[in-house]
Amino acid sequence: SSVFVLIVSMQSINAQNKSVKMTNPLLQKSKLQYQAPNFKIIKDQHFKPAFEYGLAVHDKEIKSIADNPVKATFQNTVLALETSGVDLKRATTVFYNLTGSNTNPSLQALQEEYAPKFSAHSDKMYLNSKLYKRFKAVDVNALQGEDKKLTQYYLQEFELAGANLSDADKEKMKKINEELASLGTSFGNKLLTARKNGAVLFDNASDLDGLSVNEIAAAKAKATEAGHEGKYLIGLLNTTQQPLLQSLTNRATREKLFKSSWTRSQKNDDGDTREVLERMARLRLQKANLMGKKTFAEWKIQDQMAQTPERAMDLLAKIATPAVAKAKIEAKEIQDLIDAHNGGFKLEPWDWNFY
Repeated sequence: SSVFVLIVSMQSINAQNKSVKMTNPLLQKSKLQYQAPNFKIIKDQHFKPAFEYGLAVHDKEIKSIADNPVKATFQNTVLALETSGVDLKRATTVFYNLTGSNTNPSLQALQEEYAPKFSAHSDKMYLNSKLYKRFKAVDVNALQGEDKKLTQYYLQEFELAGANLSDADKEKMKKINEELASLGTSFGNKLLTARKNGAVLFDNASDLDGLSVNEIAAAKAKATEAGHEGKYLIGLLNTTQQPLLQSLTNRATREKLFKSSWTRSQKNDDGDTREVLERMARLRLQKANLMGKKTFAEWKIQDQMAQTPERAMDLLAKIATPAVAKAKIEAKEIQDLIDAHNGGFKLEPWDWNFY
């Protein structure tokens, strides 16, 4: 009877999976040009079941490749992994596109829930000893062109992830990666909150002199929407310098907008990112040390063009010297212009774009 119950249960699960696959737009190829996501039919509630389905299917694919008793080849190992996880990749690509451009509380909650799960899933692949051994068993010298490059790429990804670590250190790495994934999501969400909290409220239209009629009307509408009838609200964009600084003639307004943007995530509120950043820095150092590196930069940059932090810093120093010299010349020109107009003040960052 227990066998019968198990069979019925498995049939039920398979039926549910088939239903999810057939009805979830994230688990089907889009019929639009270039398979662009059809956002008209994709809803927030589609993501979680798509993630669960995609993770389960990809886990099976990874296990199948790792457990394959046949001798490792490019086709049954490298290409097999490269072409696996199609449903998960489709769902996550659409998801992170949305969370990066048009997020909402529902998507943010999902992002926080799945960041550690996706990290664990990646570790399940790149810290998988059996899978790594199969990749190392592929004869790279017998390959050419893209096949050889792809194999070398995956071998590097395994090694950078920690495939050569001891089992004990792999477990430490998994915990670090999981916490970093959660902190990364938390940082992004706090930054969104900081941007929202940093919006600057003004009492009078004259405070916004220099802006167009439409820009002033938009600021008034934004203030009304936020419950500040008759006032004007300028929201922050996700940059330090705000585009409106070049148009605002009121210097006090420019200063207020610039400072709000500059300190948006340092206000001891729910958008303050400093504690998260410090924890991330400490974990990154632990990760680098596990990999035998002195700093996170040393670990992170080894597969980049510079290859070492010293070479990267040397390049930055070479760029900075003439850049600073040029900036000083421009600063003097701007100060001369301010003085010529009897400004009576010293050039500050919020004046730069305006002049």
